[in-house]
Amino acid sequence: GSWQFLAGTWNPGVAVKIYMNGELKGTTTTTTTNLRTSTTGVNVASLSTSAFYACTIGSFGIYNRVLSDAEIANNYSATRDIYT
Repeated sequence: GSWQFLAGTWNPGVAVKIYMNGELKGTTTTTTTNLRTSTTGVNVASLSTSAFYACTIGSFGIYNRVLSDAEIANNYSATRDIYT
C-alpha cells in the first residue's frame, strides 16, 4: 500500500536500466535498437496487450533522451514528498 518511484531508461543498442526510489536496481546490456516492434504502441503497467497490472499511477513521463543516474535521483527527490 505504499507509493514507489519507478523509472527505466533504454539506451538503444547499449543498455536498459531500472530504478526504484531513485536508486539503480538493475542494468542489462542490449543490442536492440527499436523500442517496440509492433503497431500496438507503448503499454504502461502491462506485460502485453492482454496482461495489465492493477495499480494507480501518480505521474508518468517519457523523455526523448536517456536520463543520467543523477537526473533520475533528482526526479525522485523532487517528487518523493508528494505521495507520503
